[in-house]
Amino acid sequence: MNDILFSEPLVLQLQVTGPRRVVGCLDAMKCLEDEWPNWAKGRSWRRARLACSNALEGRMDAQKARQRLLKAAQRAGILGASRRDNTRYHGQEMGASVAL
Repeated sequence: MNDILFSEPLVLQLQVTGPRRVVGCLDAMKCLEDEWPNWAKGRSWRRARLACSNALEGRMDAQKARQRLLKAAQRAGILGASRRDNTRYHGQEMGASVAL
């Protein structure tokens, strides 16, 4: 299966592996399944996983999946810094919660 790339990667700060750059939906699925903190696998995690799966199957836009991943990372407190502080979220600039 080919990855569907995001317009801009997200950088996550994971406890076990440290900074993790997520570039697309398949990459996000691997991160959500294998690297996401177990305690943070709640509703926003499930929504992000479903959105990425739907995007890979062509049923959802990759940007919408990225927004869901961003929200899940924000709720889990694992959003790291990127080139533009991990992009815009719901029309507002969002600062990084953890600097790299």
